[in-house]
Amino acid sequence: MITIYGRTTSSNVHKVLWCCHDLKIEHKQVDIGGPFGGTDTQAFGQMNPNRTVPVMDHDGFTLWESNAIMRYLASQFGNGALYPADPQARARVDQWLDWSMGAVQIPIIPVFLTLYRTPEPERDMDAVNRGLAAVSDAWRLLEDHFAGGGDGSQAGSRAGSRAFICGEALSLADIALSTWVYRWHEMDIDRPDLPHLRAWRDRLATYDAYQTYINHPIV
Repeated sequence: MITIYGRTTSSNVHKVLWCCHDLKIEHKQVDIGGPFGGTDTQAFGQMNPNRTVPVMDHDGFTLWESNAIMRYLASQFGNGALYPADPQARARVDQWLDWSMGAVQIPIIPVFLTLYRTPEPERDMDAVNRGLAAVSDAWRLLEDHFAGGGDGSQAGSRAGSRAFICGEALSLADIALSTWVYRWHEMDIDRPDLPHLRAWRDRLATYDAYQTYINHPIV
C-alpha cells in the first residue's frame, strides 16, 4: 500500500497525486502540513528530517522530495508512461525536472508566499519584483522551447510542434510545472504575453488530475 503524506493544497503534493491518478496507483493520502500540522512530530521527522511534504511510504519504504517520488512511482508502476524507459528520452525528462526546480520553483515560491501568505504591510515588493523577473525569463525560455527552440532534442521544430515539454506525450516534466503555470496565470501580477505557454497550460487543463488537484482558488 502506498501512503502519501501531505495536504492537497501543496504544490509539491499536487505532482505526486497527479502521478498516482494517471498511473492508477491505489493509495491513501493523509493531510499533513500547513493548517493540518503534524510535521513537527517525532514520527514524521523519522520519515523526513526536512519536515516537509510530500512523503511517500510504500510498504515501509519511505521517500521524500516530490520529484524523486514521481520518478519512483513512474518507474515502479508506469511501464514507460510519464517517464520513458529509453535512457536518452528519460534523461530529457530529468533535464527539465531539474530545470523546473531551479529556474521556476525557487524564484516563484517567494512571490507566491509574499502575495498570498504575507500581510500587505510586511511584503518585500523588491523581492517580489526580482522573483517575477526571474520567473518571466524562465517562462520565456519555455515559450521558445514550445515554439521549436532547441534543447538538443529533435522532438520539435521551428514550426512549433511540441505539445508537451518533451514532445507529444505528457511526462513528469509537465506535471512538475503544472501547479506553477496555473498559479502564474491566476495570480494578480503583470506577466509577459506568452501564447505557447498559455496553450500548454490549456492542454494540461484537459486532464482530470489537473481539474481535481490544481484548478482551485489559490490559497
